[in-house]
Amino acid sequence: MGRMHSSGKGMSKSARPYKRTPPSWLKVTSEDVEDHVCKFAKKGLTPSQIGVILRDSHGIAQVKSVTGSKVLRILKKNGLAPELPEDLYMLIKKAVAVRKHLDRNRQDKDSKFRLILIESQLNIVINCIYLVMTKAKAALLRSALCLTTAKPRPSPTLFVFPGLKSQPFHANQDFPWTKLLSENLDIIREEYVALRHAQKESDYVVAGQEHTLHQGQWDWFSYVIKGKKTSLFEQHCPTTTKLLNDIPGFMTGLPFAYAFFSTLKPQSAIKAHSAPCNIRLRCHFPLFVPKGCGIRVADQTKEWKEGECMVFDDAYDHEVWHDGAKGERVLLLFDFWHPDLIEEEKAALIDMFAQATDKGWLQK
Repeated sequence: MGRMHSSGKGMSKSARPYKRTPPSWLKVTSEDVEDHVCKFAKKGLTPSQIGVILRDSHGIAQVKSVTGSKVLRILKKNGLAPELPEDLYMLIKKAVAVRKHLDRNRQDKDSKFRLILIESQLNIVINCIYLVMTKAKAALLRSALCLTTAKPRPSPTLFVFPGLKSQPFHANQDFPWTKLLSENLDIIREEYVALRHAQKESDYVVAGQEHTLHQGQWDWFSYVIKGKKTSLFEQHCPTTTKLLNDIPGFMTGLPFAYAFFSTLKPQSAIKAHSAPCNIRLRCHFPLFVPKGCGIRVADQTKEWKEGECMVFDDAYDHEVWHDGAKGERVLLLFDFWHPDLIEEEKAALIDMFAQATDKGWLQK
């Protein structure tokens, strides 16, 4: 009865030989088989590929029946075992191939779903491996996984939309509206000063463990907070408000959509962190930049230039600092939809996160 209700087909359907001892006609010794295994491993073959070659070309149906050890154990004994488990390596290879395909074919929904399944399998395999590893070996695996991409990867904390173009910084020429902001630098500065005099205090509210995220003083004077607009900003910053609303894809309606004047005091820093999702890009438009200020996104470090937009993907690990002794670093910070997303996808995402917020899965 057990076989009727399981995915296994029993010994009769297995490709493995029923007999667990080598056949009488096989004349190779254990040492010969081990030599073959090591030779193929040095050529870059995986354990499963080695097993197939030995079976098909050398008549060795099962390495263990001859040597008493499986292929992987032989490789470990001789210091030739792969750094990554083969099943994990093949999943990574498959995920990379699907991502490259999606870069060229964004509308392929089957591949998007397939990528989600592959990444789920990856998480399961990695978690299973961690359970039987020491911390040192787990750290080695994590570093090896990073090396497989040859570059830093985005690491959003909540949600990943597959198939979107991913890079730490984006060129301003890809976004024509950046020129309009630069042309209105003086007006935006004046409106910032007017808003600050009217609002008096920062509207940044520390939530959860955010107090550990930065040191020093970081003030917000907001237009959009968690997707909702504020009237005081519109009243004192009419030109800035219009410029923001005219930006294609200016993000509102999502719990992680923000637009505000960000003021960082001297000797302050925002520690390394990453965004909750990869469906947005973030723009910094610097108004006042004293000496000693900078930003790091992934492995790239830059300094702001007054009146020059900086567009980046905050799903990458990033941090900000103001090490100067005087002067405030002030910039207009805002989020906009990732340009690879189409309108139907945006509407579906807004609806999905609205339901998640209403049901209490996300903080309001």
